[in-house]
Amino acid sequence: MTFFAFTLLTFGAMQTKFIYMSVLDKVSGLYVPELIKLDIMECLVISSLLCSSDVIAAISIVKFDDQPQLFSIIFGEGIVNDAVALILF
Repeated sequence: MTFFAFTLLTFGAMQTKFIYMSVLDKVSGLYVPELIKLDIMECLVISSLLCSSDVIAAISIVKFDDQPQLFSIIFGEGIVNDAVALILF
């Protein structure tokens, strides 16, 4: 579900010309905004990498000694999430 949300948001931002980066202009020496252009395959790759990192914060908060079952559930979900991200990538 997160993968599809990231993909739709990233591709939608590309279609609406919403994402820019600063590039150094060689003539004037100033930073000017330049539109980032990604096709659908690049949006899919970025989304697969972004959706695999959502469990890291939760696992760092929960201690195994205090709540072993909750830690195991979160850790297992993170492993499955990472495996799916690798397959999608």
